[in-house]
Amino acid sequence: MMPKDQKIAIFGDNEYAISMILETLSTIYRHALDIPIIINREFKPKDSFNEGQHNTFLMDEADFIEHTNVFGYLAGMSPASRSFLFYRYQNGTLNLTFPALIHPSSVLPHQIQLGQAVRIEPNVTIAPFVKIGIGVLINRGVIIGHHTTIGDFVNLNPGAIINGNCHIGTGTTIGSGAIINDKIKIGNNSVIGSGAIVTKDIPDQVVAFGQPAKIIKENKEIIIW
Repeated sequence: MMPKDQKIAIFGDNEYAISMILETLSTIYRHALDIPIIINREFKPKDSFNEGQHNTFLMDEADFIEHTNVFGYLAGMSPASRSFLFYRYQNGTLNLTFPALIHPSSVLPHQIQLGQAVRIEPNVTIAPFVKIGIGVLINRGVIIGHHTTIGDFVNLNPGAIINGNCHIGTGTTIGSGAIINDKIKIGNNSVIGSGAIVTKDIPDQVVAFGQPAKIIKENKEIIIW
């Protein structure tokens, strides 16, 4: 059973995502926490999560009991996995809150809007007047320009640069090191390849690569649950 004083839980079964969440929590709290990792299918991590500052333990979701004021963090790396986890637990009977988790090394102004379950990894820079939707993952070293809107469950991979006045649609993935030029609109559930330079608007449900980026195929994966 969960300890009575438990305040934080991680939901999911992606080992890298769990490690990144624990790294950020260690930087924020600087003392040991008891953190259950709630899984909904078989999960056998290759490495121990107990070698750091926190005491973690795997728990099947059937054994996770309702508790007051639990902060939940989503350990899903893809837009589809975070969407699945968010709606699975957010709509359940558990009394959960999904706050944004922001690494202290990142730079954020006051004039931004953050949705639930946003995760911002180290060394991210965000300009003023940015709107970020539910369950967005902003990886290491990402830069987001002013007056940009990021839809729900977007992946911004390491080193991506999103310039000012852009719109990134729901469920879309921006690859590592990609550059999105000013005033570009990218549709829902699309994929922009690593290192791409996007100079023109990109529609929904496509994959685009290159410099400049060109559409190479449809993206038929269903992202949002």
